[in-house]
Amino acid sequence: MAVFPQVIPRRLFINSAAVFGGEAAARLATFIVAMVIARHFGPIALGRYGYALAWASILLIVPDFGLHLYVVRELSSSRDGLRNIFWSAHWLKLLLVGVVLLFTAAFGKWGVPDGGRRILLYVLVVRIILQTFSQVCMAVFRAYEQMHHIAVQQLANTALVAVWTAVTLALDASLPVVVLGLVLGQLLETCLGWKIMRMNFPPGSPLRWNSQIISRILLASLPIGITAVLQAFNLRIDILVLGRSANDATLGQFQAAACFPVAVFLVASLLMAVLFPKLSRLLRSESAEGSGYVLSLLKNAVLLTSLA
Repeated sequence: MAVFPQVIPRRLFINSAAVFGGEAAARLATFIVAMVIARHFGPIALGRYGYALAWASILLIVPDFGLHLYVVRELSSSRDGLRNIFWSAHWLKLLLVGVVLLFTAAFGKWGVPDGGRRILLYVLVVRIILQTFSQVCMAVFRAYEQMHHIAVQQLANTALVAVWTAVTLALDASLPVVVLGLVLGQLLETCLGWKIMRMNFPPGSPLRWNSQIISRILLASLPIGITAVLQAFNLRIDILVLGRSANDATLGQFQAAACFPVAVFLVASLLMAVLFPKLSRLLRSESAEGSGYVLSLLKNAVLLTSLA
């Protein structure tokens, strides 16, 4: 046991366990809802849910737009700018959330003729709006390498979703009411994140709109944001194309079969979320340690890719 901290630093181990455990819990909530829909409502309902979830996962990237990585990068090297960065990120998110709401209203009215899909899309969009503000707090926790707070948020989210799903099934509720549990769980997660922020990393009073700071953040986040949106489209393009030509039952069967590539992408994203704060600090200045860290990541990535 004494050798273990020398191989894997204690903080890295705790952060990795927190991120993977918390995300596993969050994915479990979505999985529980999907399994209940498949078994209780059938493949047609699962297809509607999968189509709405695919669009929601893409729309979630719009208010993110690289802002979370920017927050992690800046705050991992210095905590002095917490107030400016935290509230400026929220101003940008409010604008981007407005874009998401306008698109959802227009697309739901003219692009989704199926009323069942449309209702689920609206419910899941409310969830992602809450989620995007929760992710600002999570970005601060990642920057300060206090990722156990993220696990607490996501575990609370999953617990509420599980209880809500059980109760709605017992009451024989409709499909939108069951999916509403994801919104309530996300609301709890977001409120819990704000409470943890105020207790441990108070961001101070809200700032007014500062064009200079916001422009700098937007320009720094723009390349990452565009890339993230394109990746999300690439990951979900199959569901979106099938949604226009196949029926809901076929879409539900395909959704069940497409879990593996989504899971692989998720694992890679979570691993980078754990390593990014340290990587940002090391690369702030040119050093042999930073170069060695990047080289080690590349070597291990190639090895894992070969094994896969």
